Amino acid sequence: MDLHVFASTAGHALGRVYLLDCAGPLGGPDPDALLLEAIGGGARIVLVDATRAAYADSQGLRWLLCLRNAAAERDVCLRLAAPEGGNIWRNVTLLRAGFLLYPSVQSAWSALCTSA
Repeated sequence: MDLHVFASTAGHALGRVYLLDCAGPLGGPDPDALLLEAIGGGARIVLVDATRAAYADSQGLRWLLCLRNAAAERDVCLRLAAPEGGNIWRNVTLLRAGFLLYPSVQSAWSALCTSA
């Protein structure tokens, strides 16, 4: 999996955004470790960029659910960007787990977040 993680400052009052770029199958580092790093850098929002992810298998969906739970425990807003109607969008929608889904990184980045 080609994974690039970096933090960047949002250009508006939402504060800091931690961007996780998933270029292979959906997934990433341990959710607790990821959130500790994000929070340590001042992030209040974690944005998972799955716009280039090839697919989301059961392991990737479990990872996403664990990330969602860990983010909720820490009052961090979790957003997911994926192509609308694509495999990841459909799989995540079928979970009915209350994810904040956006069709692009730009729309996810600029959306308001109630927990941020």
